[in-house]
Amino acid sequence: MQRSWAMAFGGLIASATLAVGCTPECTFAARCDGDVLETCHVGVDQMVGSPISRHVCEAPNPRCVQAADDVALCVTAAAAACDSGYTPACQNDAATKCTSGFVVATDCSLHGPSCVLTTTEAVCAVEPLTSCDAQTHVAQCAGNTVLRCRDGYVQAEVCDAYVPPRHCGENNGHMWCLE
Repeated sequence: MQRSWAMAFGGLIASATLAVGCTPECTFAARCDGDVLETCHVGVDQMVGSPISRHVCEAPNPRCVQAADDVALCVTAAAAACDSGYTPACQNDAATKCTSGFVVATDCSLHGPSCVLTTTEAVCAVEPLTSCDAQTHVAQCAGNTVLRCRDGYVQAEVCDAYVPPRHCGENNGHMWCLE
């Protein structure tokens, strides 16, 4: 009888230890620590050892701002607020757009390498500038870069530019930068 109680009690301690060990490392989605963007990878499949990813904000987006409770991002400048009336632009070969109320730039050397203004936005396009039809163009992987038609031009999405880096691959019949 004493042995069964010890086994049950020991199992209870093991269960409590396991439960404590399975708690996520963080309780937030995204936040800034100075100019370091911290994101927490909490999800159904990532509960054990949920890591905090830290990304130092650097050019062309050297400042980290908290845009909302669980939304933080690297932006061109902390005071670079924008709204729906923002006009996208090409600045120093970077394409700028308004994201969550702040100006964010995409370095076209990683995604293009040329910045092109379309009727709706500034985009990084592949040289030579190639027009395309999104309905007929088939996205493809070129090394670890996805080439796809967006806004009338073939554009590159460099999977290594993500934090953490991703890989080019197929999902549901389409090419993406996959985690």
